[in-house]
Amino acid sequence: MRLGSLGGGAAREQAAGMIEELFRRLPRRTDRSARAGGTGGDRPTDLEMSVDGVDPLAIRSLGHEWERHPKRGRRIDRQIVEALKLSDISEGRVLEIGARTNPRLHLFGSDPWSYTVMDLESHTAGIETVIGDITGCPHLSDGSFDVIISVDVFEHIDRPWLAAAEITRLLRPGGLSYTSTLFAWRYHPVPIDYWRFTPPCLEFLFGGLETISSGFDATERRRDIRGRGALDQVPVDALGGFRENWRVFHIGRRPF
Repeated sequence: MRLGSLGGGAAREQAAGMIEELFRRLPRRTDRSARAGGTGGDRPTDLEMSVDGVDPLAIRSLGHEWERHPKRGRRIDRQIVEALKLSDISEGRVLEIGARTNPRLHLFGSDPWSYTVMDLESHTAGIETVIGDITGCPHLSDGSFDVIISVDVFEHIDRPWLAAAEITRLLRPGGLSYTSTLFAWRYHPVPIDYWRFTPPCLEFLFGGLETISSGFDATERRRDIRGRGALDQVPVDALGGFRENWRVFHIGRRPF
């Protein structure tokens, strides 16, 4: 998604446009269209857009459409790199929260960057790790980091408003925050699953930052994720997966 300031209304229009585009791609059952009085035009009628008016094979094909796009890690990397350029940040201290596999080490693992992971316990030899809880880090000084990254963490934090406040405090003036979390996703208690978010929600939580960009990532919205990463504890339906897999992101900068 291109960087740009997105207000709540713009984000909603963008999401609605994504959904409408997906419906436009689905082949219609001609017999159903005839019964519904379809006009034959490009825009589907309300009846044509109902589940029983769409070819089930087309529905299932959407479960693989995401494979044509760059993988999520690459999409995140691209957003971060673009935001760094926009903010004129080319060196400094980076903190990645809950990054047990060090996913951004390839971006920040060498000079002029210093890469640090925050987690509840130490887990990776050779990587500087801060043991702590992002909802309260009194042992870390104000303005300690130039960049703070959080991916798939906020939904597992019991008090995300405290986490957002700590991230804001830990950023130096002009520092950059990147947060990616969930808008719609299956229940996945690893260890606990608390929240879902919208772009306006993240903008509110990070009210102490200047919002550079925020919005949805619906690239994998029909991906079948049954059994991925945690025991499925909620039944799924016949259409496959959990039907709506939407991420949401926020990029913010601490004012000078």
